[in-house]
Formats: sequence, C-alpha cells, structure tokens
Amino acid sequence: MPTLTESLNENFNFFIKEDLHRFKGEWVAIINKNVIDSGDDLKTLAERVKDEYPEEEPFIVRAPTEKALIL
Repeated sequence: MPTLTESLNENFNFFIKEDLHRFKGEWVAIINKNVIDSGDDLKTLAERVKDEYPEEEPFIVRAPTEKALIL
C-alpha cells in the first residue's frame, strides 16, 4: 500500500496529465488516479467524498478554466 505522500504524488501526476476540460472551473476529487466526484462548492464536495470514502485521502484540486502551465 502506498504512503500518503506517494498516493498524493500519483494523484497529482494524474491531474497534470489527464484531460479535465469537462470539469472546467470545478473542484475535482481524485482517488487512486480516478476522478471520483466534482462540484462547484469545495466544502460540499469534501464532505461528500469523506462520507463515501472514509478510509481514503483524496487529492482535491480546482480544474483549470484554461490551459495551465505548471512548472
């Protein structure tokens, strides 16, 4: 089982490479390199994810509204 740091790194790398244009401007929750939920309100999304996946530590990030350059 990966450590928390390894899991977050894997999910971050997934976020960087994945085409998330359909979630443009929304908050996106990622677990195990899968988008498991999304929404406009961070607090509501975090609560839903915690209820549905209590044993997991999600990577939550806002999907870019335009192409982003991450260095």
